[in-house]
Amino acid sequence: MLAAYRPRYAEVAALAGFGNEFAATGDFDVVEEIEGIGMTDYYGLSGKPATPEKEPMSESEFDRKVALLQASWRTFDDAAAAYRDAFVEGILDHHVRGEPARSWELQFLIRRCAWHMLDHAWELQDREVTTASA
Repeated sequence: MLAAYRPRYAEVAALAGFGNEFAATGDFDVVEEIEGIGMTDYYGLSGKPATPEKEPMSESEFDRKVALLQASWRTFDDAAAAYRDAFVEGILDHHVRGEPARSWELQFLIRRCAWHMLDHAWELQDREVTTASA
């Protein structure tokens, strides 16, 4: 199953500047199996660190992993932007036809979605980490 995601991981690696290195890695090798937790079956990964993740990172390893994290965020942002555009187009289409969005009235859908996004944004703001002391 992991191999099926290889093209997706390759895109993230390329965004991070590691496309050639990723392409040269060859087949995946399972190096450790970790016991899962309650949501492992749903999310597909364990909530526990692998043995190598407990070791200190070199500066270059740290830089590589942070670049991959930032590329992951860019991938998410790009996907979310496309989804948002398609979502708004769908709302507009329903509005023009005078139809609800399935069982939700459009005004309720718009308000509910706006609230949901703000709820998550404010949750992140309430957990502001840039001013917290370590």
